[in-house]
Amino acid sequence: MTRQTFTLILFLSFATIYGQEIDIVHYLRTYRLDSVRVALPTLENDVAEQLRWQLNFLETFDITSTSFKSFSSIKEPKEGTLSSYFYAINKGDYLYYGSQEKNIDALTAYRKALAIATTKKDTALQCEALKKILTVHRLSYLYDNETYKTYLKQYESLAYDDLEKAYYNYYNLILNFKNYKVDQWDDRSYKALKSYFQNTKRPFLQGKSETVFASYFEEIKQLDSTVYFMQNADRLFMSITEAYKDVHATKLNAFKARIYLKTGDYSQASYALEAIPEVSTTKLNLQFLSLKNYYTSVLDTVNNNWRAAYDHYGVYELLQDSINKVAFTSELNDLETKYQSAKKEKALSEQRIKNQQLIWGLGGGITAVVIIALLTYRNVKRKERLANQEKELNLQKTAIILKEKEIDTINAMVAGQEKERQRLASDLHDNIGSTLATVKMHVDNLQRNLDRVENPRDLLQKTNLLIDEAYTQVRQISHERNAGVLAQDGLLPTLKKLAKTVSTANGVVVHVQDFGLDKRLSNEIEITIFRIIQELITNVVKHAQAKEATISLTQHDNELSIIVEDDGVGFKPGKLIEKNGMGLGSIERRVEHLDGSMQVDSSPKNGTTILIDIPL
Repeated sequence: MTRQTFTLILFLSFATIYGQEIDIVHYLRTYRLDSVRVALPTLENDVAEQLRWQLNFLETFDITSTSFKSFSSIKEPKEGTLSSYFYAINKGDYLYYGSQEKNIDALTAYRKALAIATTKKDTALQCEALKKILTVHRLSYLYDNETYKTYLKQYESLAYDDLEKAYYNYYNLILNFKNYKVDQWDDRSYKALKSYFQNTKRPFLQGKSETVFASYFEEIKQLDSTVYFMQNADRLFMSITEAYKDVHATKLNAFKARIYLKTGDYSQASYALEAIPEVSTTKLNLQFLSLKNYYTSVLDTVNNNWRAAYDHYGVYELLQDSINKVAFTSELNDLETKYQSAKKEKALSEQRIKNQQLIWGLGGGITAVVIIALLTYRNVKRKERLANQEKELNLQKTAIILKEKEIDTINAMVAGQEKERQRLASDLHDNIGSTLATVKMHVDNLQRNLDRVENPRDLLQKTNLLIDEAYTQVRQISHERNAGVLAQDGLLPTLKKLAKTVSTANGVVVHVQDFGLDKRLSNEIEITIFRIIQELITNVVKHAQAKEATISLTQHDNELSIIVEDDGVGFKPGKLIEKNGMGLGSIERRVEHLDGSMQVDSSPKNGTTILIDIPL
């Protein structure tokens, strides 16, 4: 065989392998799974092994399956190879979809795949890794998160054909719109996607995109368009036989149930809820199963099935507690492990520095005494060593600083998540709890005095308005982080609105008085103060049997005084009960968080006065 013939054969072999790689990536990104299966026997064994796992996962999308669990037994390939790229992608999927607490580790695996693709200068592989990273941000870190922007910009610069550009437009819409930021809606991306789908059949991407369209039109209160795009997305997902569509299809059904409950189409809401599976095949489906029980509880209430409503709501709370507890505990464990590792590395580096400095000092002294003749020569060499060692030490210090910054970032993420969970718990109790308590009072009153109520229709209308308000509060809690009414109107108008609502609905006349409250406080302080007063007024409605209540706010130069008093039955204050509920103990802790003080003045049959002083 001549050298030219050997070279030609070698070139054709590499060309064939590279062509197969391009085909496989194209089959995967267009979900032509049958073509992937046909191509597997033509691939190298290590690449085929990785792709076989990915293929099985896309077909079943079930973390309980034997094929999914088999990933733990797959040996990690040699670094930098094509098989190592697919291994990193598979590892990210295995961690992200299989574990509540492994989002950060999954992102690390996807970033490793991106690094391999970047080293190989393979644009197609880079785009696939970036889509995985952006999907994590879309499904798990959508709200109040800006870290996706770097990856989105990189993806935009790499999108190499119409399909990749369509995916960019999809991520650009959802990651900026976030399901509620109407002002961030990119009409160019919306129109580009609609134009693309007119000429190209991509049911999975179109189904996801039209779900986002539906969410946008809900926010701008065009429910006809919302229902239109919902139904389109449902039809597109139904046309896909493989299970990779399940997460988005289930998410759509939860969305449909909420919209149909909102529009009063309870039969369609019931159909949507029935389509949500009772068995959770990925960690993401667990959240939708939780929502299924919540919306079913609402539907049971509409149908006057109170027992079933109570049972379904209890399941919802249990699932939410499980989701939050597992995720938060595991993130704390990850943080502690990373922190301790970084701390040990820092200590070892400092000890090495001390040892090296001691050796340098002794070596220099001995050299000066024993080998005087070679002083000049050794000094030159010593300076060179010192320069190299100083460079190494600087690198070590830089690495330590980067690790500390990483720990700070993780710490901030965990703290923010815990703060958000606590805020959500307070909102559910303070807002929805008080509203539903009022609804129950109306219903009880109507039930006891059905024959004696003069205008039962008026009472039913008020009750219906309160149910609408509870529904609106649920919507606000789901995508607002700073109590929108407060952010727009301020503390005083919001308190007056609260007083008007309570006075209308509960038979307790609530007055609001203010002295010197001419300027807005910081939004965070206003929100906390409003939650405190709202809880106190809820206590008046529930327990005081009062006819009148007064909220007084007096602002001095550097202090805000709050007085909430009622003419109810009163009680013996004693020591505030310390428990995990939402009573006076909880209110006192909120006041202490603002460095304030709280006093309770009450006695039986003499009403209650609560005084709160908060420094500004």
